[in-house]
Amino acid sequence: MQCYQWKNRKLVVPFLLLQKVCQSRRASKTLAKLLPLFEDEPKIKITYNELAKHLGYTNRSGAYKAVRILESLGVVTIKDGYLWITMGDLLLKGYDE
Repeated sequence: MQCYQWKNRKLVVPFLLLQKVCQSRRASKTLAKLLPLFEDEPKIKITYNELAKHLGYTNRSGAYKAVRILESLGVVTIKDGYLWITMGDLLLKGYDE
């Protein structure tokens, strides 16, 4: 396992999953822009239109494709209108935990 840190969070990612994400340009760029949205908890409520604006797409179809790629890799899931980041063995914890 490899541990990456940003702000006050730790991200533990299996190497094979990280390798798969890095092989897809769309997946890696989308994940880089999505991670700051998950500051407080591993879920966010967001529409594809809002997501398209945040990711830099002109319409929601680009955001839809990007999220579907991440979903097929097991990085995110969509449940009840929420976008959950799963990423295998993901830990979103503060330094004190």
